[in-house]
Amino acid sequence: MESEAEAAWSAELFPQYGSDGRIYEECGLLGNGPAIFAHVIFPTEEEYRILKKYDAISVHCPDSTSNVTAGIMPASVISGRGLTIALGTDVGGGHLMSVYSQVSRAIFISKLKEHYEKDYKRLLFPNAFWMATAGGGKAFGNVGKIEPGYKFNALVISGMQDLGYTLSARQCIERFCYVGDDRNISRRFIDGEELNADEVFARLMDL
Repeated sequence: MESEAEAAWSAELFPQYGSDGRIYEECGLLGNGPAIFAHVIFPTEEEYRILKKYDAISVHCPDSTSNVTAGIMPASVISGRGLTIALGTDVGGGHLMSVYSQVSRAIFISKLKEHYEKDYKRLLFPNAFWMATAGGGKAFGNVGKIEPGYKFNALVISGMQDLGYTLSARQCIERFCYVGDDRNISRRFIDGEELNADEVFARLMDL
C-alpha cells in the first residue's frame, strides 16, 4: 500500500492474494495486537475491509511519502469510512522528528491532492490535529486526549501571540503546528509528570 512499485512486487511474489493487506492477513500477522499499517497510499477495497475488520490504524507520514515520491494517502477517504488515522514522522524517509510539524504537512499535501483530484476533499486542521493526538494515541491505550481516565501527556506552548492581536487557544495551536518549534514548548508532561527535554528523550529511548 506504500507505492505502486511495491504493490506490483507483492502481487508478483504472492499472486494468490489480491493485496498487501491480504498477504498480512493470510500469513497470520493480524489479530495479535494493535494492527498498524504505515502509509496506506493505494488501499484497495479488500484492504479497506481488512482495516475495518481488525480496527487497524493507518499511519500517515506526509514528509516521508513526499520525500520518496510514493504518493499521498487518501486520508479524508479513509477517515470518511470511519477508520482511524495517526500521524507519523517515519524518520527513515522523513526529515523531522516532530509529529506536530506533520499536522501542517498533512494539510498541505491534501490540498495538492484536492487540486489534482477534483473529487478529493482536503483535510482541515481539526482532522489533522486529531490524527496527531487521539488517532495515534489509540495504539497506546488511554493517551492522546485530555479527558477523565486518560494519562496526562501534554505540551505547554508559548510565544505564539502577536503584539496587538489576540489569538484564540486553537489559533495558537494551529500556528504552532505551522511555524513553531521546540523553543515554543515551555513545559512537557508525560503521564502527569513534568519533564525537561532531556528527560523526555531518555524516556522515549526506554520504550
